[in-house]
Amino acid sequence: MNNSVLLIVKYFIMKKVLFAFAFVGVLTSCQPVKTELKHYESNKVTVEKEYPNYHITSFRQYSYVFQVSNPERVIQVTLDSSAKIVKRDTLKVFSSLAGR
Repeated sequence: MNNSVLLIVKYFIMKKVLFAFAFVGVLTSCQPVKTELKHYESNKVTVEKEYPNYHITSFRQYSYVFQVSNPERVIQVTLDSSAKIVKRDTLKVFSSLAGR
């Protein structure tokens, strides 16, 4: 009878330990690897080198998409996770609106 009580106690302890590990795992997976500011800072240098006469006008939260502009054009720049430019899209600038 003493062995069965010991087994039941071990079972409940192991169950609580497993639950605690699962809870910690869920909490750590909810944390972003990088904050928005770290994403911005790490990729901003690459964009500024490629487009020195442009201003960064937009950055998508937790992504690698920047929008840069000068008076003549707006360019959307997509970077990969290693901060290399993989895509450039020139966006339309409506001169009638820009002139006002």
